[in-house]
Amino acid sequence: MLKVEQKEWEAITAPLSFKQALDSLSSLHKLSHGRGTPRAVTFEELRKRAEDAEASRNEVIHSVWATSKASGTLQQVRITARAATGIRENLAEGRDISSVGSLHAIAQEIFETNRALSNYLGLAKGSKLHFEQPQGEG
Repeated sequence: MLKVEQKEWEAITAPLSFKQALDSLSSLHKLSHGRGTPRAVTFEELRKRAEDAEASRNEVIHSVWATSKASGTLQQVRITARAATGIRENLAEGRDISSVGSLHAIAQEIFETNRALSNYLGLAKGSKLHFEQPQGEG
């Protein structure tokens, strides 16, 4: 796609947020491969998958975690601040991300998405990076 070395790509993207780096990569990909081509469709699927993996990661990292007095289980607390209601704390509803199994599934999806996108782009070739499953892992 671009004639840059791994270290040059890292130098360009290191100061960017994940979203900014993904947006830049997407724009560069569209310049090289247009829209609607099979390669563009594959990249778009990988880009969306990377966005979803980042959203899951952020949900875990940017949550407040507390132990329930009633059950002793770990619970995710969401804190919101709105003009109309002020600051509120409430237990998160929906997907349970407090168990080791659910956290492992999120980590595994990030790993697999990173490997798939890196392989698609050929970023790991000739680099110290590798995306093989660590021994003893899932």
